[in-house]
Amino acid sequence: MSSNERLQGVWQALTAVVSGDALPTEMVDTIRLTLTATQFTTQRGGETLFDSSYTIDAAQSPMHIEMIGTGDFAGKPALGIFALDNDSLQLCYKMPGCARPTDFSSAKDSGAFLITLKRLG
Repeated sequence: MSSNERLQGVWQALTAVVSGDALPTEMVDTIRLTLTATQFTTQRGGETLFDSSYTIDAAQSPMHIEMIGTGDFAGKPALGIFALDNDSLQLCYKMPGCARPTDFSSAKDSGAFLITLKRLG
């Protein structure tokens, strides 16, 4: 099974750090990521935060992900890295216009989103 096929499904956030600040547990508990073969959708409760198409490059280490947004970020790539281990996914990315992260960290003022998720179901 390819990395793209292994990514597909619904993921529940366990932890989330944005520019060095950990999001409160009650907020993290409402974050879901849904991945199809081509779509990347992040929701918080009933609100869609990020809806995009995406591609991955599993030959890179760490593996690369590029999300092409809609709405305010239409056509602009958000660059990230990810690690996939069975039912655990770690994702680190920055918003469009920023360089791809090189490691799984989110330092103060870095603009990096670092999220750890588990597969649902």
